[in-house]
Amino acid sequence: MKITPTSLSISQLLSTESEQFTIPAYQRRYSWQDKQVKELFDDINHLEGGETHLLGSIVCLTGDHGAGINTLELVDGQQRTTTIMLFLDAVEDRLRADGNTEDAQTISKMVTSKDYTGLKSKKLVLGELDNKDFMRVVDGVELDEVINNSLLKARKLIGDLIGKLNTEEFNQLRYKFINQAYIIRLDVAQAKDAFKLFETINNRGLSLSPTDIIKNFLLGNASIISGETLESVKADWTRIVLLLDGIDMDNFFRQNMAGLTGQKVTQTRLIDTFKAYYAQNIEEGETMREEYEEFASVEESKATNKQDLKAFAKTLRVAADIYAKVQRAAFDNEEINRRLINLKKIRSVASYTFILNLMQRNMANNDVLEILRMIEIFMLRRNVAEYRTSELEDIFVSLTKLPDENIVEAVKQVFVDNMPTDDEFDARLLKHVFKGQLEGRAKYMLEYLGYRTLSPTEMVIKSHRAVELEHIMPQTIDTKKSKEELGDWVSYLGEDATFHGEYLTKLGNLTMLGKKLNIVASNNPFEAKKIEYKKSEIAMTKILTKNYAWGLKQIDARTEELASQATKLWSIE
Repeated sequence: MKITPTSLSISQLLSTESEQFTIPAYQRRYSWQDKQVKELFDDINHLEGGETHLLGSIVCLTGDHGAGINTLELVDGQQRTTTIMLFLDAVEDRLRADGNTEDAQTISKMVTSKDYTGLKSKKLVLGELDNKDFMRVVDGVELDEVINNSLLKARKLIGDLIGKLNTEEFNQLRYKFINQAYIIRLDVAQAKDAFKLFETINNRGLSLSPTDIIKNFLLGNASIISGETLESVKADWTRIVLLLDGIDMDNFFRQNMAGLTGQKVTQTRLIDTFKAYYAQNIEEGETMREEYEEFASVEESKATNKQDLKAFAKTLRVAADIYAKVQRAAFDNEEINRRLINLKKIRSVASYTFILNLMQRNMANNDVLEILRMIEIFMLRRNVAEYRTSELEDIFVSLTKLPDENIVEAVKQVFVDNMPTDDEFDARLLKHVFKGQLEGRAKYMLEYLGYRTLSPTEMVIKSHRAVELEHIMPQTIDTKKSKEELGDWVSYLGEDATFHGEYLTKLGNLTMLGKKLNIVASNNPFEAKKIEYKKSEIAMTKILTKNYAWGLKQIDARTEELASQATKLWSIE
């Protein structure tokens, strides 16, 4: 493997007009956050005298050099290279704003490639997901169309930081960034060498996500097999990246591997588990078996014949497609989608391991719907009863091992054995508080408890945003503003006001309202709220107008009533 490492300042890195850096389509979106951008800015700004700063390394897969643009594929370093370009764009803008067009033109040349005919293009071309956004950000056009907010935020932050500097400070920063910040550039001519080098560099303590390591592992092995295999796996990986855009890819691989191996897979063991599975179940992984003997407990594929790498990549692509549909509730069957939306409301991430497995089986929709219904009940009951969440992964992984035959009954039995009884669920619901992130769970329960009476304007179990969660005893009762403008709830409640915080988010103090009604009703004394509740076509809200008063006694009574209804409604039997 021939490697050409070169230490280059930013000006040297970008000095060759005929070179263009490209980020492959199989790479994920730009994702640097404010903290990383600010650290880079501070590292450069705090340099003194002739001090230099190493920004890191990039690995470039070089092609054949010709008369046109020479493309350098960034196998590693795409995040920092993108940030460098955003930094230079902000520098150029500041120079033009200061009237320094000559130096601005120098920066413009650095970020521009030009072939022998004089045709110009951007020095950096991002992958399929990000390139349009990158162009919009650096050109300052159609910013409201930008999808990847990380690009927009990074560019804005750099611009804001530069904008705070006076002319002398800015010129010093500009000089330091261009001449005293260095990149180690490693050029390789063969794809297999690029992926091997990537692995070597990142085995030396640099922080990478499991997904990045898995990607490099697959592409590296594919590059060793053949060019055709590499292109095939690249294409499938690119599709996986597109499918899972905006979804936690580490979670996908962790939960998919749990289903494939029949074992709980933690984040820390994901990479080794993946490689062990590859060694045991993929034809080309045969030579790796000894290396992963310590993970021999990973079950081999249930299939009689092993897959080759190309087939395995396609299997991962199919699983990613299904996982994306599970996460987005985007199947063709609306009933299935409704169940998946419900699971998201009640925070059921652990169940996705089994659901991903379930949706890859050849099962009747009725059976799938029944299992999803039972998962809802199982998760809601356990969540309300505050059972240990650490047990959920093991339970759902165990379900992936069930055969298709009689699976509905088998799943039912597992759930019955591991969830609260009716009495326990009822008792825990009386004390349960629905605050913060648990408000979605409250909306889900109230929608189902009252859904048969929803009107076309307020309905919408499907459209969880069409109704608002209403606190009957309001969230704010003791501020001067609330007393002056919205009524004196402290006086109205009397001694009950002491327990306001304890009772505020109990189920009995919550109901559903159309958004417009909620805005009108918010923080009104109870008598005034009743006027608004009468306008609602949600029966559970309208019936509140029959109460003459609202305090702890009424909240307790309504909580008991709703808990009793919930125990019957969320029953597997």
